[in-house]
Amino acid sequence: MAQPNSRLLELETAALIDLYELDLNPLGENELVRFCNYADTGGASVSLDGNEYLPIPIIGSDFGQNINSSDEQPKLAIADVAKVVSAVLADFDDELGGAIIRRTRIYADNLDGGRDPDASAIFPVQRFVIENHQTDSMIFTFFLGSTFDLANLMIPRRRIREILDANNA
Repeated sequence: MAQPNSRLLELETAALIDLYELDLNPLGENELVRFCNYADTGGASVSLDGNEYLPIPIIGSDFGQNINSSDEQPKLAIADVAKVVSAVLADFDDELGGAIIRRTRIYADNLDGGRDPDASAIFPVQRFVIENHQTDSMIFTFFLGSTFDLANLMIPRRRIREILDANNA
């Protein structure tokens, strides 16, 4: 597997592309919606490992890894010019809570058709759960949570007692 981090120190590198996948499997739908940032790709669709990513205007924020505080919540604002998001929301009665967003970062020259195609030359994939969304005209903002964020997780007390009893037996 190629190490994309080693290229960060080079004087000139290819553009870094963010690829997103909306995984609807947790909602009972066997579907992945793939998209990339329109601005990053010059409006062209891209493909990685044979999978095509639709270019749409996206602004992602607060994806940084902050180990000292969990105040910043990642957000993904999508301009729904291709009507992709509104169609998906309509299918699920405006509720996507629990769906998974995967963010993959790769250099443009490692994409299919690039100067050095290599689907393994990706940065670590980030996974988020859609916690909520807000709609303002044709811009959909998704508020994302970590798949490891257990701060507000409610577990049935009975199940905890079963686990504790099993460990104490």
